[in-house]
Amino acid sequence: GDHVSESDGFCWVAFFQLLMDKLNEAKQSANSALSQAKAAGEQSSQAWAMLLLATASFRSRDSPGALTLLSEAHVLAKSADASDILLQIEELQAEITGAPARAAPTKAPTSIDVPGDADAPGAAASVAVPGGGEIFQAPDPAMVKQFIVGLVVNMTGSQDEVEADVPLMESGIDSLASVELRTQLQKEFRVNLPSTVIFNFPTISSMSQMLVEECTNKKIAWSSQ
Repeated sequence: GDHVSESDGFCWVAFFQLLMDKLNEAKQSANSALSQAKAAGEQSSQAWAMLLLATASFRSRDSPGALTLLSEAHVLAKSADASDILLQIEELQAEITGAPARAAPTKAPTSIDVPGDADAPGAAASVAVPGGGEIFQAPDPAMVKQFIVGLVVNMTGSQDEVEADVPLMESGIDSLASVELRTQLQKEFRVNLPSTVIFNFPTISSMSQMLVEECTNKKIAWSSQ
């Protein structure tokens, strides 16, 4: 079990190095994690290490290298039944290739045609499905941005103005705060965010844009009331 715990330790180190944009150090840590995981024959740890390596490669502008790592990691994560890692691998693959990660489940129709004569008294032409009646309104990007700024100010206790285009790490969001931020955003916007969200979307601007797109795609209404 020592190899596994060492591997996971190196993975966490790589994770935080990625958060701080130390790509070369992150690659070294992820490589160390990978060799420990291989020594332990632990597939999910290998997949995690490869995912981190791929993230570092992608951010070093080596997309082909990242995709090669991800396809290997995908096989390992699948056979280890590591669904959370699998999902992150697919999300990163989608981000690199520009393809949607998974087809969204098809929505239930908002109205069901009922056979019968529409002109007959009392015959309804369609029956509304619960929840289908509201007109969906996408969240306002400015409000979303303002909400995240508020969260960051609360977390960092900063008196300075938090800039939307400055990386969150520079605004004082450390590794622990990044976990808390993700939790708060998931709760507030009712979306699932990968654990890598803060380095996929390192600024408030990019994160709010991503949240607006997520909410719009999933038809999640949000207002900052």
